[in-house]
Amino acid sequence: MRWLLIFITLGAHLSVQAQISFEKTKHDFGDLTLTSMRYVDIIVTNKGPRKEYLLSVKKPAEVVYLVNGQFMEKDSSLIVRLQINRRTKGHFSYEVQIYTSDKNDPTIIKLTGNITETTTEQNNSFMACPDFNSTP
Repeated sequence: MRWLLIFITLGAHLSVQAQISFEKTKHDFGDLTLTSMRYVDIIVTNKGPRKEYLLSVKKPAEVVYLVNGQFMEKDSSLIVRLQINRRTKGHFSYEVQIYTSDKNDPTIIKLTGNITETTTEQNNSFMACPDFNSTP
């Protein structure tokens, strides 16, 4: 009987573990020109009873990111902004791994699209990921 109670308690604890939800896990940019918006905002929400953390973001070199916070109180959100900075034409498909404190495995965000125009400038201001306080 005691073991049954332990398994029920452990099972209830594990089922409550994943409490952070991502607004989306896929984004298709479509055809990107020089003036296209190359970023997407993903809202991450804590639906659990305690504070949770965004631990790390693992991404390819052609993807940059900004986050407007590192932790989420219960019933609050933060924004992860992902931007494509690829300099060659053609189709792309990237996976970004976002680690949060509610689970061991990352949430994978898949970014796809097609670059139709590129610039020859090495330091193009369009390539900078816009911060959350400015209008791109």
